Amino acid sequence: APTEPVFDTNGNYSVHRPGYGPSDTWNPLASAIEPTVDNNTVRNNLNAYLEFNILKGLSLKVTGGANINNANNQIYHNLKTYEGKQNTGLGISSENTFVRYQNSNILTYDKTINKHHFTVTAVGEQQFSKVKFSSIRASKFTVDATGASDLGGAEIRTLSSDEDERVLNSYLGRLNYVYDNKYLVTASYRADGSSVFGQNNKWGYFPSASVAWRVSQETFISNLNLFSDLKLRASWGITGNQAISPYQTLSRISSGGNYPYNGTEGTDLGFFILNAPNASLKWESTEQTDFGIDFGLFNGRLNVTADYYIKKTTDLLMARTLPGYTGFSDIIDNVGSIENKGLEFSVSGDPLVGRLRWNTGFNISTNKNKVLDLGGIERLGFRTTKGGYSVNTPFMYLVKGEPFGQIYGYGYEGVWGTDKTTEAAAYGQLPGDRKFTDVNNDGDINTQDLKVIGNAFPDFIFGWTNRLSYNDFDLTFLIQGSKGNDLFNMGRIRLENPGEGSSSRLLDRWTPDNQDTDVPGFIDAKTREGANLTSTIKIGGDQRLSRWVEDASYIRLKNISLGYNLPRSVLNRLRVTNVRIFISATNIITITDYTGYDPETSAYNANDAQIGVDFSNYPQSKIINAGLNISF
Repeated sequence: APTEPVFDTNGNYSVHRPGYGPSDTWNPLASAIEPTVDNNTVRNNLNAYLEFNILKGLSLKVTGGANINNANNQIYHNLKTYEGKQNTGLGISSENTFVRYQNSNILTYDKTINKHHFTVTAVGEQQFSKVKFSSIRASKFTVDATGASDLGGAEIRTLSSDEDERVLNSYLGRLNYVYDNKYLVTASYRADGSSVFGQNNKWGYFPSASVAWRVSQETFISNLNLFSDLKLRASWGITGNQAISPYQTLSRISSGGNYPYNGTEGTDLGFFILNAPNASLKWESTEQTDFGIDFGLFNGRLNVTADYYIKKTTDLLMARTLPGYTGFSDIIDNVGSIENKGLEFSVSGDPLVGRLRWNTGFNISTNKNKVLDLGGIERLGFRTTKGGYSVNTPFMYLVKGEPFGQIYGYGYEGVWGTDKTTEAAAYGQLPGDRKFTDVNNDGDINTQDLKVIGNAFPDFIFGWTNRLSYNDFDLTFLIQGSKGNDLFNMGRIRLENPGEGSSSRLLDRWTPDNQDTDVPGFIDAKTREGANLTSTIKIGGDQRLSRWVEDASYIRLKNISLGYNLPRSVLNRLRVTNVRIFISATNIITITDYTGYDPETSAYNANDAQIGVDFSNYPQSKIINAGLNISF
């Protein structure tokens, strides 16, 4: 609960809490509204193409595009803010520039001979992108009023800049063949060259092939008058992944600190190596085999699609931990392989037709995976630090032979009671202390007791779309969800910390009179010292606990929209083409047992190895819109 008003009796921001020591503290409102912010972004997008019909059936399409974006940002924290007071004024000016050029050349030959139809395609594509960043951070201002407009007036100025480029050249050849609209064959071969890989591994080669049989065109099926469509499919192919930052194959250097010269502490600028280089980096590749079926019933009013796939990803591009003596924490490397097997199923249809129409579609998918190899090591761990929270020891591991996405930690069994005083003392604990699972029953809690306490990936995900219309009214909505995925709720570590937490759960903490709880008690140092415990727990304050892992399964009304279109007779009188009135909402209903802000969130959406962690990330907004669209 708040302990101090936002403003003091003089109308200034409150920064001192009587009874909490002599030091000032942070006023969050001041830091939210006082900074002067000036952000300007210019986006330039240009796309053009030329198409040439060279011969009958032979055409060439040349496409060019350019994206040039520039963002200039300035912010100044005056002396009323925490940041400004700590730095005697803090001003930051930064510029970000992104440039991307792309050229694509597509040569297509299309030919039909009787029941045979051929399409041959050749593609050449080049992409170039460049990112530049520069920033000036200034502090200790003589005059607070000039702000970020006069960074030169600051006593301390720090300059930083960065720049990276990447180039991708791609070539593709593809053949499509259809016989009698029944039998379909596609074969392709792709070559991609990326600048992010080592000198001898820049190129990756990716073949693919697929076949399909439209069984519904066969007489023995069409005579049944049962299927409006029936197609069997099979495909195989290899795709590549180059999703790493540029220059991982090189030793990058950066300036920093002063370099002692001739045995004295001088002011000569020093340089250091930023990363461990890996000149052997190459493409990550995924080989996938897929079997599928499509069929329609009742003249197309019901349609079903099902696919079963097997994917094997090799040469995984991941960070591999290095020994401390190397001077680096990790190195980007091709570390192993993972297998995925899954089923995807969807059904759509029109249950109602006429004045009242209903179109609906449902899809569900499930995936099982296994780590096949980790480049000669048995397991690979990931640490995490973000948003003021940290787990300095690995809490997620890739383990050979085990599923991907598993969360590791210590089993939390609640709190020791007074009836277990002797047993607790054997583990160096007192009644009211946390009770952990002794996995190997050796009478000690240490790293040998780490176990799987969750998995970030769901058993299945699903979505259900609907559109209903009656005369000029229409209603659409989407319901989606997942089942079986876990989240490591980092926010609870802070909120339920006995020393600084504000969660109401702390009111249910253990006491001698309240022992039926899983919230640890407050045990002061004097009590612990007087217990004369002969052993100590080895994991200390390690927070890798099953206590913080929660089931993040959910069902959510993702969006819903109700609209009304004026009838044609009214539009004619108004002399307009269309008038539509609507109201829509997003993320308005969520059913879940997850206690965090949002079960659909993750701190590392771009990193599958760490998706199962939530640092109290900003939740998705609930949005309600109402509008009127008029077309002339």
